Amino acid sequence: MPNAMSDGPSPVRLSPASSLKRRASPSSSHSSGPSHQSPPLSPEIGYNAAHQYSTNPPASGGTASVRRREANRLAAQRFRSRKKGYQDSLEERIRVLESEKEVLIRQVDESLSRTGHPSTSLQPRSSDLRHAQADGNGVDGAHWPGKRNSNPTHRSTSPERRETPLDADVRIASLESANRRLQDDVRNLIEENEQLRDEMVIILVNPIGRIWWMAILMIVLIAAIWWMEIIFLL
Repeated sequence: MPNAMSDGPSPVRLSPASSLKRRASPSSSHSSGPSHQSPPLSPEIGYNAAHQYSTNPPASGGTASVRRREANRLAAQRFRSRKKGYQDSLEERIRVLESEKEVLIRQVDESLSRTGHPSTSLQPRSSDLRHAQADGNGVDGAHWPGKRNSNPTHRSTSPERRETPLDADVRIASLESANRRLQDDVRNLIEENEQLRDEMVIILVNPIGRIWWMAILMIVLIAAIWWMEIIFLL
């Protein structure tokens, strides 16, 4: 009996990998189940799936290209808004300078109309200003040949006709220089008016004073002659 037991087949020990393969093989005891049940996955397949999930997790907000396009769109929108604000501020500055230029030209014309006879040094500049009022070109026409009475808001309605910031800076610089020249003209005209006023005072006041003193002297002489006649008669 012991020999028979020793002569019997010894149990076969399988490795862990072989046992896993045997469990996953269709010939295992689990394959005797219903035909619609899917076989279990092998450990290698599960490990590969877990490794791929850990290295490349699914993006929560979309793919990287979508996020990049969204960031570029937001950056372009911010740039357009900043550019529009800068251009609007430049156009507002241009409108303010144009209004100041109109006021200065009006003051120059009023000063010229009050004097009536401008000096030769101011004649060419005043004629240029009057010509600028006639045809709409200021003294800075070389930099900005457009009409002065045109509406800047109408020019800036369409994005295609919107001026670049560089052109706006050039227009602002030319308008500021023209306004400075007009302010110099106004100061010169004010000084000339003061000189003419002083001359008129000299012309009008001094002859009246001379006539007044001459009348007083004549009255004194007449009174002296009258007293002398009275004395001689007595």
